[in-house]
Amino acid sequence: MVFESFSTAIVDEGLSLACAIWRDTWTENDPLAAHAKQFIEMKWAEAERRRATNIRA
Repeated sequence: MVFESFSTAIVDEGLSLACAIWRDTWTENDPLAAHAKQFIEMKWAEAERRRATNIRA
């Protein structure tokens, strides 16, 4: 799993233009990384629960 996000506040201006980044979705790395980690862990746990349910079925 990956979490990918771009923001002109962090990414080089040339890359921002090449990727057509037109708005800043975030400006600080740490809160974004914490949210991404929480989201990935939540989805991973969900996938494990579903797998366990499917194995029992």
